[in-house]
Amino acid sequence: NLLLALIIVFLCHSGVTASRHRRLFGIDNEHLTEENSRQFHAGICNASLPLNDHLYQLIGWCTKLGLGRRCLSHGVAACLFKKYIDLGAKIDAADGLASGLSKRQQIFWENLQTVATLIEARLLGKEPSGGIKGAARYGITKFMHLSPTEFRERYLSSLIVNASATKVNNEGTEPKIDGLRKKRSDFVSPDVLSFEARPNRIDWRDSKDVTKVKNQGACGACWAFAVTEVAESEFAAGAYGPLTDLSVQQVTDCTSGSAGCGGGDICHTASYYSQGGGKRIVQDSLYPYVGKNEPCRQVTGGYQVGTTNVLCRNMVSNEDALPDHLWRRGTAAVAVDGHMWQYYVDGTIVHNCDTQLNHAVQIVGYDLTSDIVPFYLVRNSWGSDWGMSGYLQIARASTCAALPNRLSRLAFQLIDRV
Repeated sequence: NLLLALIIVFLCHSGVTASRHRRLFGIDNEHLTEENSRQFHAGICNASLPLNDHLYQLIGWCTKLGLGRRCLSHGVAACLFKKYIDLGAKIDAADGLASGLSKRQQIFWENLQTVATLIEARLLGKEPSGGIKGAARYGITKFMHLSPTEFRERYLSSLIVNASATKVNNEGTEPKIDGLRKKRSDFVSPDVLSFEARPNRIDWRDSKDVTKVKNQGACGACWAFAVTEVAESEFAAGAYGPLTDLSVQQVTDCTSGSAGCGGGDICHTASYYSQGGGKRIVQDSLYPYVGKNEPCRQVTGGYQVGTTNVLCRNMVSNEDALPDHLWRRGTAAVAVDGHMWQYYVDGTIVHNCDTQLNHAVQIVGYDLTSDIVPFYLVRNSWGSDWGMSGYLQIARASTCAALPNRLSRLAFQLIDRV
């Protein structure tokens, strides 16, 4: 009887506690309303927490109450949108600013619903990444005022990807490993190239072979960025010259067969600059990026980088091929699906992998240690104010069954200059 009484008391106390939480959040009939939650809204608007800390705290509490994203009223969204604007969100005339912010606020609200669903699924363990240490967090990013369609049109592109293996170089054979990277001693002796000797972690930024993160803006020239960034890394790592920013704008304007800001083929582009006729990539300072299509122009002087060895490979069938490439040969350019990156904050992406290739990036390393999700370290071209200072992590194929067909597509070697 005493035990029964204690259980009844505990249950009653739990009910009171839940009721108190519901009153605290101003919830009436399972919903957070405008009228009865002014104090809660004021707390959201006036607190000093970062935006995503606000959001995760709110969804976390509401998930415990069994409400999840239903706590996201228009009032809460309005407060978060105000903070979003106050923190310097870049909304200009192209985004509809001339007609007021109401449209952008509505889109922000709709994106917030998507993000809240992702957060709730993660908290409840309803997606594969839910219980994985270090899995990606999705939240409020600088793209929240753009609809998914606008985001795709501006920051993704139509990639023409040749999935078959291709080898292009001056000798007509696959380039040898020895001598390709004159700074290979940074990680491993040139004489030790067996699979067993491959390190568990490589980050080419450690050897200062990666330039700063760039921003493509509202131009789908990601393919040109990926090619140029690999060229920059190879130029520096091969000891051909100092780490130098090369001209993405030139590659965007001058690569035949591409659509400029509308998309291109990273493998074709790398091969294009391995041909004769003076096709070389010049320094960015001589042909600076403007973020739109322009007529191709000829520039002389400065460093001009060409590709004497290009290797395009389909790595889908072998999950060790890409880490092996990153260890033996250096950075790689790959085609990926980036449709969910609109909401990416940090961590390792192990879920939400789609089949469509719509973005190109540079992979600068990997981490295969067992205490975290094994991942590739990916450099994006959306500025350092996106993701993890411009970078993201994508799980190795073994932790995301859909990923090999989207990630390990192409890689190439750029190692020469004129």
